[in-house]
Order: sequence, then C-alpha cells, then structure tokens
Amino acid sequence: MLCALAVFSLVVGIFVSWIRFRAKQLPVDVSRNVLFVTAHPDDELMFFGPTLLSEIRARAERPGVTSTKVHLLCLSQGDFYGDGHRRGKELADACLYLCGDTKRHADVFRLEVLNDEHLPDSPDVNWPAEAVIKHVVEYISEHEITKVITFDASGVSCHPNHQAIHHAFSQLKAKYIPTAVELWQLQTVPLWRKYSSWLDVLFTSLLQQPTDRRRTLPIHLLTFSEYLHLFQSLRRHRSQMLWFRYLYAATSRYMLINSLTQLD
Repeated sequence: MLCALAVFSLVVGIFVSWIRFRAKQLPVDVSRNVLFVTAHPDDELMFFGPTLLSEIRARAERPGVTSTKVHLLCLSQGDFYGDGHRRGKELADACLYLCGDTKRHADVFRLEVLNDEHLPDSPDVNWPAEAVIKHVVEYISEHEITKVITFDASGVSCHPNHQAIHHAFSQLKAKYIPTAVELWQLQTVPLWRKYSSWLDVLFTSLLQQPTDRRRTLPIHLLTFSEYLHLFQSLRRHRSQMLWFRYLYAATSRYMLINSLTQLD
C-alpha cells in the first residue's frame, strides 16, 4: 500500500512539474535567425532535440509571419569510423523528418556539415579554437545570425570535441563575435539526472533556483507525442542506432528537456 502511494505521489509530482513548466514556457522568439553549433551528426537530436524542435515548429506553425530560419552547423562529418559520408546523409534525413512538412522544410531550416581536417571526429584531437570560431563567424555573417546555441564547458557528455566548441566561444567571442549576437549554452546536469528520463522534470522543478530572466531561457520541455517524434527522427541516424542508443533515448532527460544559460 505504501509502495503504491509512493509511486502515485511520484507520478503526480512529475505531472504537476510538467504542467508548471509548460505553462511558464514563453513563446519562441521567431524574430531572430538562430544557429545551433554541434560537433557530430546526431548531437542535434541526442542533446539539443527539445530546443531544436521547439524552434523549428514555432516557425513552421506561423507561415508568412516570419522569414527567419533555424540553422544547424555541424563542425564534422562524424568520420571516426570512416563513415562520415553516410553519417552526413543520415543527418540530412533526420532533420528532414524532424521538420515534418517537406514542403516548408527549406523555408524554416538550413543545414551545413563541415569537413575540415583541423576538426576531425576524434576524442584524441584538441580542436583549435581559431578553426572553430572561423567557421562560426563566417556562418554568422553570411546568414545574419543573431542567436547561437551550443555546448557548455562540460559538453553534456564530456566529449573533447563538444568542450572545444565551448572553449572557442569563451576564448574568442569578445574578439570575433558581434555584440548583437546572443550566445546560449546547453546546461550539463549530473549523471544521475542525465539518465533519469521523465523523473528529471520533477528534479528540475525542485532544484531550479530563481535567476535573472535575461540570463536563463525558459526550459524547453516536450510532450509525449513530441518526444516520440524526436525519437523517430533520431532513428534516421541508422548507422548509430545500436542497442545503447535505444537505451539512451529511453532514459536520457535530453530527449525530453533542455535548460539553457547565457554565455557571458
């Protein structure tokens, strides 16, 4: 009886927290061209999925209201095992599925995948900050980007390539990034929260501290149907869908919820 009561209380707590966050989410600002900067194909869904989907749908659901786009700049082909060409195609397929309406795909989303010898997919190579920033600055200038979203210092999974992107922004943004461009970073949470799935909705609610609204974006939280759509998009990365990827998709909070903070 006590066990059943505890489970019921937990479910109620998760549901109430979910309702609270969904109610507090502000509409996505579609007046800005937003750029996601990732290291490898599948980063965009495994880590940034809730935010990416929110940005895309906010534009797709308002045809004619805005001409801004969601941009994704992937700094490598994910060629660690020599299958970079295939992974690039899978990334394009996954993003097409994520956008849903193929007729409006090009209107709201743009993808670019780099193949720079200085930025190989490898945990053993330190990506030069100058090489990272060079590509980002060129992209920002060419596509009139005014908001960038990328990894924080821990890179969610502590992958050196993820961390290198953050370090490049931290070291060189004052010199190269226009002041009008907002820089946001995906918050890394402890391991026990990373794999707590829907439980982290409750944990985030309990652990969240009052913050300056200008510095913290509303948390991007998906519905169950949105989560399923994100999962089906992830499955388009066919070469990567081994058993542990399915386990990740079932347990990771990053498939459901994103918290972002502004990079000083």
